[in-house]
Amino acid sequence: MTKATYSVIIPTYNRPSFLLRALKSVEKQIIKPKEVFIVDNHPFGINKFIFDKAKSSFNLNIHYLRFNSKGGALGARNYAAKFSKSKFIAFLDDDDFWNKHYISEALKKLNDSNSKLNICEYNVVDKFCKKIYKFNIPTNIKVETLFRWNPGILCSNIIIENKTFNKIKMFDTNIHGSADKEILIKCIKRKIKYSVLKKSLVNWTSHENQWTKNHYLILKGVNAFNKKYFKEMTFFSKLISLKKLLTLKIKIILN
Repeated sequence: MTKATYSVIIPTYNRPSFLLRALKSVEKQIIKPKEVFIVDNHPFGINKFIFDKAKSSFNLNIHYLRFNSKGGALGARNYAAKFSKSKFIAFLDDDDFWNKHYISEALKKLNDSNSKLNICEYNVVDKFCKKIYKFNIPTNIKVETLFRWNPGILCSNIIIENKTFNKIKMFDTNIHGSADKEILIKCIKRKIKYSVLKKSLVNWTSHENQWTKNHYLILKGVNAFNKKYFKEMTFFSKLISLKKLLTLKIKIILN
């Protein structure tokens, strides 16, 4: 089993119960993180009291960071990554949680495959942690596929080499809803090797307060993604992208 160090970055916005659950799953990892960054991007920093509780409750090297600049959770992740002193960075959303074997299995996969980025399969669960379904991720993902849809790349199931994350210039904070899959696009285009862990060791929580239900924010992200990559897309991919835009606009009008 590899001894590589890793940092955990958790952006949070006024979801204390979810955050504590996420931290508990980090504490249970077989291989402990070198450091955990809680990045509070609430304008009033109301999660500071949660940090104080977490600092005394969990056997983790936890650091509290405030992030009030533009960029939301994506910007918060980029900001915290600048403080990481580990070889790898693992991202975890405050409303998601990991199986205790996740990091050890992901690091082993990275080591065995000599890859710089690992993506893990995941379970979709409800807010009571009841499994809804498993999301299977293909092992051979093409850029053109990523232009059309997201085959299962979340921030919470990504672990990436620190140097590589900086090399690809981190998350693009303009493309909400697509910045996670763009990490893989940038790696593939630079011929940086990635691997897929075919075990569902990450849990993605479906609930009513998710930003992914904000159709206006998603629309802005899709527009920004298209502006960046539209010229590289095939005709069929362009049609799919335009259909997605139209669907989002209809949802916004109906709501």
